[in-house]
Amino acid sequence: MPYSQHIKGLEIGVSTGYSWLNLETGRALQFDTNDLTQNQITVNKQASGINQKFDPSKAQIGLFANWNFSNRLSIGVQWNFLQQIEYRESAFITQSYFDSRGEISVNNSGRYAFGSTTDINVLWLSFKWSPITFNLSKNQLSIYFKAAAGSSFYSLSNRIPDAFFSLDFMSPTAFGNFRLGPGEIVNQNFNQQAWAWQVGGGFSLRSTVIPGIRLGLFYSRLGSFIQQDVSPAELFVLTAVNSQASDQFINISSSEQARSLSSLTLAIEIFAW
Repeated sequence: MPYSQHIKGLEIGVSTGYSWLNLETGRALQFDTNDLTQNQITVNKQASGINQKFDPSKAQIGLFANWNFSNRLSIGVQWNFLQQIEYRESAFITQSYFDSRGEISVNNSGRYAFGSTTDINVLWLSFKWSPITFNLSKNQLSIYFKAAAGSSFYSLSNRIPDAFFSLDFMSPTAFGNFRLGPGEIVNQNFNQQAWAWQVGGGFSLRSTVIPGIRLGLFYSRLGSFIQQDVSPAELFVLTAVNSQASDQFINISSSEQARSLSSLTLAIEIFAW
């Protein structure tokens, strides 16, 4: 049977591959203390730092179904799944200063460790075009290009397994000590949706006697999402009151910053019709 007739119609298959991921620069949480640029405040010591770690690569699996209009053009739907993408973030801050308005000495310190595990399901609508084909006995080798658009569904599991905050102040008339932790203050699960697109191409080998195989390289923008749920935007505030000066505080909150995730994927597809 000629290839032009044999490959028309429904094509179904499975895919697997390896993705190299890139998460755009940003923060999951915002870590703040009071502004020390006020008049009559002498800063004795201030230090802060942040450390981030992101899982840069992950295997993926998928299923797809295409409708071949000819040996050159097809349209299809595809599902891909990436599991257990890990992100870690930690921060610390220390402050020591003197407020001459009330002769108040203040010492602040705080730290936290944040962890996020993400599963991503992506549904694609794809268009595939094969401009060049070679007939080899009972096989057909093609060079193909593919463009796809779809929706990413993020399932995030977040936690702050360790947090410690302290604030001490002393004046001629009063003193105070405030503490939180160490301990866990956040553990949540939530879902988000984002739009995605993909472009790529590769080689396709079809046969009249065995399942077909494709090898392709694809660049995907998996959409923007907020890594920390914005509903509890203010996760924790430690405040010193009645200290004869502007309140001193340590605050940890959701950054509400949308971050974009992209990937470069080497994929193998096995299909039959």
